Amino acid sequence: MFGFKSTKEQLLEERRKNAQLQAALEKTSADVEYIAMMTDVELENVKNDVQDLRDRLIIVEQSTKSAHHRIDGLTGQAKED
Repeated sequence: MFGFKSTKEQLLEERRKNAQLQAALEKTSADVEYIAMMTDVELENVKNDVQDLRDRLIIVEQSTKSAHHRIDGLTGQAKED
């Protein structure tokens, strides 16, 4: 009537909008939780990769040190000969 909504219609419209907002908030909350979980998983993977690289670097450093000692020994023997 004359473009005005009744109080009941306004209340129903308000409830519908609130339900839509609640659903959107719940979806957003679930999305944020999923992103946080995936970020934690990725961070753990990066930590593991860094530890693996650290371990490999230690091995390379030890191998290099050993090679230098062998080379120094060989050059010392060559000078003596």
